[in-house]
Amino acid sequence: MILETKRLYLREMNPEDFDALYQVLGDPETMWHYPYTFDGRHVRDWIERNMNRYRRDGFGLWAVCLKDTGEMIGDCGLTLQDIDGEILPEIGYHIRRDCQRKGYASEAARAVRDWAFQNTKYPALYSYCKYTNIPSIKTAESIGMRFDREYPDAVNGRTHVSVIRREDWKEDRLSREQDRHGVVERAAGARIETGGTMIELRAITEDNFIEAFNLKLAPGQERFVSHPIRSLAQAYVYRNQCQPFGICAEERMVGYVMVIYDYDVPEYDIWHMMIDQSEQGHGYGSEALDRVIDYIRTKPFGPSDRVALTCHRDNAIARGLYERKGFRATGVEDEDEIVLAMTVAPIQGG
Repeated sequence: MILETKRLYLREMNPEDFDALYQVLGDPETMWHYPYTFDGRHVRDWIERNMNRYRRDGFGLWAVCLKDTGEMIGDCGLTLQDIDGEILPEIGYHIRRDCQRKGYASEAARAVRDWAFQNTKYPALYSYCKYTNIPSIKTAESIGMRFDREYPDAVNGRTHVSVIRREDWKEDRLSREQDRHGVVERAAGARIETGGTMIELRAITEDNFIEAFNLKLAPGQERFVSHPIRSLAQAYVYRNQCQPFGICAEERMVGYVMVIYDYDVPEYDIWHMMIDQSEQGHGYGSEALDRVIDYIRTKPFGPSDRVALTCHRDNAIARGLYERKGFRATGVEDEDEIVLAMTVAPIQGG
């Protein structure tokens, strides 16, 4: 094993990985932005080329495997590539289609980024792709890369290049450590006053999850929001990228909300916010939403200022609240759900 993250481990690939890798590189949809879809010969050459890189360079594209099952779902690693006439260190990644949009590419690429800066002397790391490959560009941005250049390319038509420099990586790591050990705790645990009542976000733990289970939706709200029981099941699945909270007033839990980070966009999403049917009409939802936004400003999971949520098209009360807080419809709809989003300013100072 070369690298390990919360959900993944990366190891050297070998000829026995042919079938798993063929599912990735032989899939026309996954390879849509590449000049061609790989056949069996190309996949075998790909494995051999990376095995040669391990011997020659000490790195290459590594197999990306799920820790829970050991299943290989793609590759990610560091290679030396000809980028606009220069041989530069490039972070590349390919994830099987059914495993996309779960943050695996960003999680693996982030680990490769840290490994490269810690184990090589390269002053900068790059990622490049066809200029239309927006998902790949977004993944690069999610690990701190920024636009570097575009140049004409006979293969891609135009190639987009992203870069992260060593000094920026160091500064970001320092800032993130300060946030995790200071600001996050204050934002998640701070209390605010509303009409003389103290509102607090409390992380859902083994000590209070039964209180969340006992919350009740008002009649008819089942159309608009999931009960915390279902939400907490989703929180378990996405436990490495989300935080469920109880909304508490005067030591009792009056509601629930979950914050989840989408590594692939990247953005913070607010899910399943609800106030118990007996506690509605006191302004708890409005004040809790302010506290959630304060929490997101600390960037607890990743570097994004974008916050999104969905609202049922018939839920005029909730939509009015969200719009008063600064959310605006994006024009994207998911069945009966309207997607709203806003950009939040980062928290100032320490």
